[in-house]
Formats: sequence, C-alpha cells, structure tokens
Amino acid sequence: MSPIILVTAVASVAWLLWSLWGKVSPAKSLPGIPLVEFDGDNSRERYTSDAGSLLSKGYDTHIRHGRPFGIRNFLNPDRPRVFVPVKYVEELRNAPQEKLSLPGILNYT
Repeated sequence: MSPIILVTAVASVAWLLWSLWGKVSPAKSLPGIPLVEFDGDNSRERYTSDAGSLLSKGYDTHIRHGRPFGIRNFLNPDRPRVFVPVKYVEELRNAPQEKLSLPGILNYT
C-alpha cells in the first residue's frame, strides 16, 4: 500500500472519530436570539435522549411570550436550530430577499 493512501486513510478515520466523539464545542447563538440549554449536562447524548424537555423549556420561556429561541446544533455548532413563534411565519415567508437573506445569515458565522 502506498504511503499516501495510508496517510489519507488514517487522517480520514481520525477526522471521523473526532467529529463523532470529539469534544463538545461551545454553542453559538445568533444576535438577539437566546440559546436554550440544559442545566448541567449539555452532552450530545442528552440532546438525543431528552430534546423534548429542552424544546418545552424554550417554548415556556420564549415562544409563549412571542420571542424566538435557538438550541445547539451538533451537526454544525456554528449554526444553532432556531424556533420562531407561529405569528412570524407568514411574515418570514413573505419577506423580500433584501430584508431577510438566508445566504447572508449562513455567511454570518
């Protein structure tokens, strides 16, 4: 086996292991949108097994009062999952590109 293929294979496996079981990086929030997290353990396993309680917490503290909130996105920690009150859905749907730029937000981070 050539050394280049071996190095590439080892690097690929190392990257895969790091991305699946690596340290939890700090969660980021968008300006003006609070990030809702668990009290204490914020591990990937906790998000997988107990996400419903986190969404309930976000609903009770933010959506119920007409404010959006975000939660950690383990697939891409730089881009949290954002939940918006229903009253804003139509406004977001009809917003012109100049006022609401999805590509602009994606390039924000």
